[in-house]
Amino acid sequence: MPGVQVTARPAADRWGILLEVGAGGTLGGRPITAWRASTRAALDLPASGPIVAGGHQPVPWHPGILAKRIAVTTLARRTGAVAIDVVIDQHAGDFGLIEVPCRRSTRIRRRCANYFNI
Repeated sequence: MPGVQVTARPAADRWGILLEVGAGGTLGGRPITAWRASTRAALDLPASGPIVAGGHQPVPWHPGILAKRIAVTTLARRTGAVAIDVVIDQHAGDFGLIEVPCRRSTRIRRRCANYFNI
């Protein structure tokens, strides 16, 4: 599309390099390698090799989620990684309500608006 610019940091051509960097150390007194192995087993993922993950809350869906899925899938195909999509559902309350800024005189306030009626 003419006039459309996409910026990614780090640049998309460097993403594959990030797959080569493995995290070390511990988390909660347990080695990262142990966390990695048990997570892969619990999710029925390969025991080794790179995994590219993306995700979002279940709703509200927007085009940015599609862009992220395309990026994750493309990176996985180019690097031989496994692509996964993580649905993070930690929202309590009405999914249609979001906080939006509004100006009242010289002050900025928050108000709740229904996402589907904006």
